[in-house]
Amino acid sequence: MGHRRWSVPAIAVALVTALGLGSGAAELPYEINVVVSQTGSGAFLGTHETAALGVLEKVVNAHGGINGRPLHFAFQDDQTAPAVAVQLTNGLIAKRVPVIIGSSLAATCSAMASLVEKTGPVEYCVSPIIRGAPGGYVYSASAGSDSIAAVLARFYREHNWTRIALITSTDASGSDFEKQFDLALAQPENRSMQLLDREHFNTTDLSVAAQMARIKASGAQALITFATGTPLGTLLHGVHDAALDIPVSASGGNMIYEQLAGYKGFTPRQLFFAATRGVAPDALLRPGPIKDAQKVYFAAFKQHIGYGRGNARLMRAYQPYAELPST
Repeated sequence: MGHRRWSVPAIAVALVTALGLGSGAAELPYEINVVVSQTGSGAFLGTHETAALGVLEKVVNAHGGINGRPLHFAFQDDQTAPAVAVQLTNGLIAKRVPVIIGSSLAATCSAMASLVEKTGPVEYCVSPIIRGAPGGYVYSASAGSDSIAAVLARFYREHNWTRIALITSTDASGSDFEKQFDLALAQPENRSMQLLDREHFNTTDLSVAAQMARIKASGAQALITFATGTPLGTLLHGVHDAALDIPVSASGGNMIYEQLAGYKGFTPRQLFFAATRGVAPDALLRPGPIKDAQKVYFAAFKQHIGYGRGNARLMRAYQPYAELPST
């Protein structure tokens, strides 16, 4: 089994258009087990993932289910704890389930992957950091950190922001992105790029004032950050408090309406995200299968969750700046 990356829209459309074309009704649901972080530090992601899969369940069932059987996602909460994720995964392995969706973050996904990568079941991690070995059973969502780093470097270079600073968290996600960004800068096309300052912080830190002071002193033209959730709020507070008026990029995992609304008072004038087509409708898409799939996808969320006027303004304000490969 080869390793590929799938975007959320790709999974949704695949289920709706391919699996949903069955005939006849069956009483027993087709159950897919999901392990996500509904509590703990990853809950800001896990709760939205739970809601999104709930929408997908309704859409698939409205199109006939899976071969006539209703789809049902069975959720379990790993509490953002790798040890709990391992315990839950072992329980699902014992039940001989064919596939597990989850978890929300790199640390919990990695703990689960170590149990299934060689013998299964299939794990579909919803963090883009995980890389399954060729021929293995581990898949991951969206574009990987290598693609994100390459697109960031290209975007900054094309905007002539060649003197840059980088700040990453010390956890697995931050360390992985830092490595991938170094590899991106080493490419011949990025020889004009200069990394003037490299900073780190712990995800539990309450302040990054010292790091931002050094970044400001470096004379960097733009800043690249890589952290998700509350740690990004800490970083943006630091940028604001240091009066650091330069373009800032952030992980696409932060493109959550409620989260961005909470940052309104200290958001930089220029805040960018690298993201796939799954985060916002693409008005530039030409008619075809991808545009049709987007219409189904976003219409489902509009119907079942809804986008208020405030959310619509946020969507316009935080458009993804670069398209990443979705497969």
